[in-house]
Amino acid sequence: MNISDYIIKKTASYIHNITIKYTIPKNRGELAKSVTISYKNNKAIIGTNKVYAKMVHFGSNKPVVIKPKNKKALRFKIKGKTLVRKKAVLYKNKPRKPDPFFQKAIDIAKQDISKNPTKIYPKLNNIMLDNMKQHLKNTVSNIKIK
Repeated sequence: MNISDYIIKKTASYIHNITIKYTIPKNRGELAKSVTISYKNNKAIIGTNKVYAKMVHFGSNKPVVIKPKNKKALRFKIKGKTLVRKKAVLYKNKPRKPDPFFQKAIDIAKQDISKNPTKIYPKLNNIMLDNMKQHLKNTVSNIKIK
């Protein structure tokens, strides 16, 4: 593994850990569990497959259409009795303020790296660390919010 790959993987892993431990909202923990990292073409992509993550991160005041994943219709039960079956439901949610949890994690990582880079990159020596500071500006910009 070359130095660039090492820095990208360590940085992405650090941002991932900050996200799931500190910055992501944790109502039920499903969003935090869904955060993943992938690597492609000397870039790291940190993201989630949860549809509502974008609404949480960027905020929203638009209604959301809820559709069934595995069945033909949604079913609603109250006290064990099926009341309604619908193909889709328009959920008119309250306006939600943005909670940019990925961006918060990136900002924290930038501060931590500039204060104590050996904490995040223990295999780098001082000569490498000096060179890395310049390289870091490019690396952090290669980590995309998806």
